[in-house]
This record gives sequence, C-alpha cells and structure tokens, in this order.
Amino acid sequence: MIRACFICLLGLLAQTAHAAEPPAFSRIVMFGDSLSDTGKMYGKMRGYLPSSPPYHEGRFSNGPVWLEHLATYFPGLKIANEAEGGATAVAYNKISWHPKYQVINNLDYEITQFLQKDALQPDDLVILWVGANDYLAYGWNTEQDAKRVRDAISDAANRLVLNGAKQILLFNLPDLGQNPSARSQQVVEAASHVSRYHNELLQNLARQLAPTGLVRLFDIDKQFDEMLREPQNFGLSDTEHACYDGGYVWKPFSARSAASDGQLAAFAPAERLAIAGNPLLAQAVASPMMRKSAPLNCEGKMYWDQVHPTRVVHAALGERAGAFIESQYEFIPR
Repeated sequence: MIRACFICLLGLLAQTAHAAEPPAFSRIVMFGDSLSDTGKMYGKMRGYLPSSPPYHEGRFSNGPVWLEHLATYFPGLKIANEAEGGATAVAYNKISWHPKYQVINNLDYEITQFLQKDALQPDDLVILWVGANDYLAYGWNTEQDAKRVRDAISDAANRLVLNGAKQILLFNLPDLGQNPSARSQQVVEAASHVSRYHNELLQNLARQLAPTGLVRLFDIDKQFDEMLREPQNFGLSDTEHACYDGGYVWKPFSARSAASDGQLAAFAPAERLAIAGNPLLAQAVASPMMRKSAPLNCEGKMYWDQVHPTRVVHAALGERAGAFIESQYEFIPR
C-alpha cells in the first residue's frame, strides 16, 4: 500500500491540464525475460546461449519475438531493450547464495544496467513483463512468493518514476500451467494457480495506480487464452507439444561434456551451474546433434520449446500489443 500511495502522490503532482489527452511516446524501454529478449543473453553468453541454430539469432524462439513486430505499428520506433533470458522479478541472489542465482539477471539490476548507460525521457514508454522464471524455473510458486514478485514489480515502478518515467505499462502472465514445461515438471495445478494469483495482484496494483495516469496494464493472459480456445484463428493446430524437444533437462554441464564440446567449454563453471539450475535456460544449450540438424518444421505449433512461443505466436502477440499501445498512447517519432 505504501508503494502504491507513493506512486499515486507522484502521479497527482505530475498531472496537467492535458491529462485527458493520450500520453505521447517516442521510445519503448523494455525490462523482462526471455519472452522479450532480442539477444542480450546471447551476447552475455558470447553467442553460445541460446544455441543458434536451432534458436533464431539469439532469440528464445524460432523467429523474431513480439517486441520486434511493433515496428509495423510504429514506423521509426526506437527500442531500448534490457530484457534478458532467465531474468527474474525478485533479486534472489540477495537472499540465497545458491550458484544458480549468481549469474542470472533480475528486474532491479536490469534497471541499474539501463541507468548506467542511458536516462529515461519524458516520452519513453516503459514496459515491464517479468515473473515467469520466478514461478516456473525456480519453483517459487506459493501465494506468498507471488506477493514478493508483486512487491519487486512495484518497487521497480517506484524506482523508474523517481528516475523520470512518465508512463509504465505492466504485462501480466499467461496461464503457466498450460505450457509443456509445467506438464514435464508435473506442476500444472501449482503453475496455473500462482499465475492466476500473480495476475490478480498485478490487476489490483494497476487499479490502485490508475488515478495517477502513470501505470496501465495489458492483459496478455487473455491473448493466450484466446489462442487456446480458438487456435485455428491463429493458424495453430497443436497447443500442447513443443516443436523443439532437444531434451528438457539433459546433462551438458559435466566436466567430461564440457571438455568434449567446445561450445560448453566456453562457459565458466559458475555459468554452467547457473544454467543447469534453470531448466528453461538449460534446454536452450542445444546438443551438438540438434545444432547440426535441419531446421524444424513448426507449422501449427504454439510452443517452440518447453515454455517459449513460436514465431507465429510472437507475431500475434506483437499485433495485439501494438493495437493496445496504439489505443492508449500517441506515437510521435523523434
């Protein structure tokens, strides 16, 4: 409540006589995880993660991700993207010394990385889409965990406002129990429950902040629900099975494997431990056989791998997100 009231106060102080007009934006500043990563993890891991091929040019999919499709709606749009594969909302490295938390990124540090090289402008639209790794990759899937994720997102919004953000767009989560990963890990019920509860918390947060005009919410879960209900409308015929199944949790991180595979040897021991501790990242280090195999035919598939959508789904999400942004904001190219 204190977090919400703090942003409310800032918003009330910032309101002007033109508050009824749609806020203008010229650039998107993105914070998130692999669903929005356009190559940051790939660069961080020196071109080895995600393995490309079979992953597309450092994306966690078989094609461009939703964020890249926004240029169709907004020609000349500039994007500053700090989203990184594996990133969490909560900074678990501050509460646990487990090696798997020491390499991955988190929302607060993504903001730090942005502010170290750039500054928020009044015409930036800041988007936050994060939380799936907290619940699905690391198993923090109780209601108390969801409250901690919500608090991390709220704290991030406060920090962004204090650093000049004038408009923040929150994305909620799809039903995490519907993807192949939840079935593989046999956590369908827990993943579905925590993602629903997460969305309730985020909805309440957005409602509390609505009077400020600073924060809005995009219900991306509704887009995924529609795809599951009427997949044929999106060119989909299989909403349950992954197109790429290179082994959900295989064992590429042993000393013997690293010595025999130049790609794995490129990872430092801490990096291998961190990747092995996140099954969603571990799958993206493809086996030598998969890296050399012919491109996969993913026609009709909703999921590229155990959790990441195919390029067809990303294109649809980009279209829906673009339409929502167009209805809520005014794009003015710089």
